[in-house]
Amino acid sequence: MEEQKELILKLKECVSGQKLSAANIVEITHLLMKNVESFQTLKGSEKKEVVIRTLGLIVGEMLDDDEEKGILEKFIQLTLPYMIDALVLADKKGLFGQSRRRILKLCCPISLKKH
Repeated sequence: MEEQKELILKLKECVSGQKLSAANIVEITHLLMKNVESFQTLKGSEKKEVVIRTLGLIVGEMLDDDEEKGILEKFIQLTLPYMIDALVLADKKGLFGQSRRRILKLCCPISLKKH
């Protein structure tokens, strides 16, 4: 648990200086995911939890606007865990290095068939 506290502090330092908002939360999530990847002692689910907890702390500390804070807290609770899973899966399948057409073919095979 102490290791995770240290990790959270390091991750918070990674995003210091950036203004957190609904417009860039996905970008900041990706940045945190890239940084947490290097911690070999944590399992994948633990890494995901650290990213989610870190974002929750950052939202609580960095945002003054209660409306935006509420929106981002709901996003973190309801959407972010599934988004992280999707990003990890896409990375494992190698989709980030493939062409747009190849990605569409994998994601939507019916829509690309010639009629």
